[in-house]
Amino acid sequence: MKTTVTLFAFSLFTTLLLITSCQKSLSDQNVKYIGSWGSDKYSIEIWKDGRGVYERKNQSTYDGRVVIANNQIKFRGSIMKTFNIDQDPYVDANGNKVMILNGNVFYKH
Repeated sequence: MKTTVTLFAFSLFTTLLLITSCQKSLSDQNVKYIGSWGSDKYSIEIWKDGRGVYERKNQSTYDGRVVIANNQIKFRGSIMKTFNIDQDPYVDANGNKVMILNGNVFYKH
């Protein structure tokens, strides 16, 4: 019985270690995308550790891994969503931090 419990605990620990080690942090060139952003249609949140949350307003929220490459932000998890980066984050005339994804203007909260 003790061997079974020890084996189960070791297996659980190993699985958790593998899952967390697969998570890649965002590169230094992509830190400008970190934070909470919102548009009329979407809400997204991106963390430095490579996790993110995507929500189409008034619908379900999805979380998972974020990959930023090839001028796209990709959310991978229970649902897959890709945003094309039309304009990198910049500061507009009113002092707001803004980026444009798929033609939608996102403001940083």
